[in-house]
Amino acid sequence: MISRLGTIRNRAPDGTAVHVWGAEFEECAMANELAGAPVVRLESGGFFAEWNDITQAIVLSGKHRVAHEVLSWKIIELRELGRSLFKAVVVDQEEDEASRDPGWGTEDFEAGYEQETDRVVAECAQRMRIAMLDSVLAMAAWRVFDRQRGILTARYGLGDSEGIAEINKVLDRMGVEGDEREQLRQVWIASQAWW
Repeated sequence: MISRLGTIRNRAPDGTAVHVWGAEFEECAMANELAGAPVVRLESGGFFAEWNDITQAIVLSGKHRVAHEVLSWKIIELRELGRSLFKAVVVDQEEDEASRDPGWGTEDFEAGYEQETDRVVAECAQRMRIAMLDSVLAMAAWRVFDRQRGILTARYGLGDSEGIAEINKVLDRMGVEGDEREQLRQVWIASQAWW
């Protein structure tokens, strides 16, 4: 999978990008393109672009119902890396497995679910302490974690397979704060491959 950064990458070393989404993101994207500011549309809906004078004026004009987040190019590169590594293999395995076992989704044992979730969180925190020095390994560790909690969600019919609450529990258990915590959170976002 080819990176899409080449079409819009800011040449300034201190430049930033913007992630735009919302009800009228397509109209906003077209306005940017017509004004000469190229964008990259995302499979998840929305787009990213260079955060330059043109893009700022259009996004902040209030003419389009959109939300935005200004990001460093490092984060954009990380999300593109996650997309290239995992997009082709991220499938709804949870639903596939649940459909094979009629008992899944009916085990209403909330205490058991919480206990199992705590175990999965502890295992992920342990793996992440080893993997966190390398973004690719950390993304792989997050994929394993999401797979494990997806199985729990299917088995018990509880939880949210893409929720941030368990991610925060892993980060809390690791004891990471500040920039280190934000970096690992961004790596998790990149590992989702919906970018």
